[in-house]
Amino acid sequence: MTHLSEIKSKAGAVTFQSSDKDLDEGFAWAKQQALEYAHFGEDAVGLWYEAALPEREAFCIRDVMHHSNGAAVLGLRFHTKNMIMRFAENIAESRDWCTYWEITKDNVPAPVDYDNDQDFWYNLPANFDIIDTSWRQFQWTGDNYYLNDSKLQEFFQLTLNEYTKTWDKDGDGLLEYYPEYGRRGLATFNEAGLHPLLGGDMIGAQISGYRAFAHLASLRGQTGEAKQYADKAKALEQLYEKDWWNEAKDRFYGAMLQDRSFVTNYHAEGNFLPLYYGSITNQEKLRMALEDVKINRVANVEGKTYLPDIFYRY
Repeated sequence: MTHLSEIKSKAGAVTFQSSDKDLDEGFAWAKQQALEYAHFGEDAVGLWYEAALPEREAFCIRDVMHHSNGAAVLGLRFHTKNMIMRFAENIAESRDWCTYWEITKDNVPAPVDYDNDQDFWYNLPANFDIIDTSWRQFQWTGDNYYLNDSKLQEFFQLTLNEYTKTWDKDGDGLLEYYPEYGRRGLATFNEAGLHPLLGGDMIGAQISGYRAFAHLASLRGQTGEAKQYADKAKALEQLYEKDWWNEAKDRFYGAMLQDRSFVTNYHAEGNFLPLYYGSITNQEKLRMALEDVKINRVANVEGKTYLPDIFYRY
């Protein structure tokens, strides 16, 4: 077992040096800023770093999953693992197999997002984002915990089965949102207010979650399950590349409205997150989708933080 003193000693050990003074100063500033938001076990929730809006003293699923690679570089991988487990252990049938969207330092759901099990904020790509991040954290750290922990394996299975069946009301394999859900079960990370039936990022997250589980299952020797979910990922990828391609705009549609018509305008997360998740393999459509994101970008700072990941990846 890794001791707290060892975790503290390794936090921020990474260094950077280049021929560009601005890059060096930028790295030093960013590292210091990030470490100021890391907490080392003094709170009820255990190891955590802030990953939510300012002053909430909390962490939400979307932000933890996106911060996780940078946290691993900074020596905070045990923080990420602890927060993933806080999410995994709170999946519940009473919440239709959602977990808590945002958890505070006191290890309770953030009151701004949660009133009770029938009224809480939740974006449906979240569970698949956790599976994808678990695979990426295994790749970064080699920590067999992501392969073998029983509570995490239970979360994966509940997500791939009960969660998916509960939120896929029409049985087409995709998780959708209906207005009567309120803030519970939004089908996209784009919070601009459209509340679409489906988001392009929902499909992208599902594809990456299935792929990630297939990789983890393969390493566990579960070849049947690995093939099953690799095939599911491929089927969704083909559906997305065929049915969601906007020929007139040379890009993918970002969302489908409640009347099942597509949003033709650029839809931020619905357009750039499938690229972040690596959901597209058709090289010509991938090239055009990337050009579209380069032109349209994104307005808010949270969305902007994905663009370096996307541009570096490709």
